[in-house]
Amino acid sequence: MSSRFFVRRTRSARPANHLCKQRAHYERLSQAQNMSMAPKLLLLTAARFTSVQEILAEVNRRNLFVQLADGLAMSMGTVSKALEQLEDELIVGRNAEIRLLQADILLEQLQQNYEPPDTPRCNARNC
Repeated sequence: MSSRFFVRRTRSARPANHLCKQRAHYERLSQAQNMSMAPKLLLLTAARFTSVQEILAEVNRRNLFVQLADGLAMSMGTVSKALEQLEDELIVGRNAEIRLLQADILLEQLQQNYEPPDTPRCNARNC
C-alpha cells in the first residue's frame, strides 16, 4: 500500500472583472462566511465600537452555531482582518472608535456577491 496521496483543488469560475483589486476584497468578505459577519454586524447596529474585542464578542454572542451547537467561535484575527480590508477601502473608520462610514457601498457589495448556501433538497426519502 502506497503512502502517497493526490490532492486536487478546484475553484469556482472567477467573475469577469477579477482583476479589480477592490472587488476582490468585497468578494472575500462576502464569500467567507466568518469574514462577512463583522461587516454585517456594523450594518445591523447603529452602535460605534471602541475595540475589535467588542465587535468579536458581539459577533460571537449573535452566532447561533456558537450558542446552540458548541461551534467554533470567530477569532480575533478574522475580525481584525475584515476590519483592515474595510478600512483600506475607506468603508470603516478606526480612530477612537470603530464606525461604519459608507454603509451604502458595503451593503451594495455584500448584495452583489451573496451566494446562498448549498443545501440539499429534502424529500420523503432523505429527510
